[in-house]
Amino acid sequence: MTKESQVNISLKYNLFIGLTIGVWLFIFLFLIKPFKQERLDDIQLFYIAISMCLVTILCYFIIIFIQNNLYKKFKKWNSQYETTVISIFLLLTLVGNFTIYKSNIASGSYNLQTFFLKNYLPTCLILLPIVFILRKYFLKLSNS
Repeated sequence: MTKESQVNISLKYNLFIGLTIGVWLFIFLFLIKPFKQERLDDIQLFYIAISMCLVTILCYFIIIFIQNNLYKKFKKWNSQYETTVISIFLLLTLVGNFTIYKSNIASGSYNLQTFFLKNYLPTCLILLPIVFILRKYFLKLSNS
């Protein structure tokens, strides 16, 4: 049995969450330079970071609409819906960011499995807690 909870359907708060995630991701990719990106010059790294950032923001905006449609349809929210929405976000960002990685922007050499294990998964493990904290914080903020 899943525990029923609330969801923040405020477009303003969710847009802010999406932008915050994107800015954080850009800073992480551009300044921290994970995944041995030192071989890239700053301009190449900027294009990769901004592209992946924009894809991630777009994917979060897509799940806002999925989330709101689920909530309007079922008039409830629970951990199963939350898990589904976050899973869709992760899948969309994986596909989008792998596409950027394989494009002329990054010219990546990893296949999908290697990209997932070496680049995407470590980033997700850092990004997911931020997503959950922001979603909980803005839910609490919108209810006060």
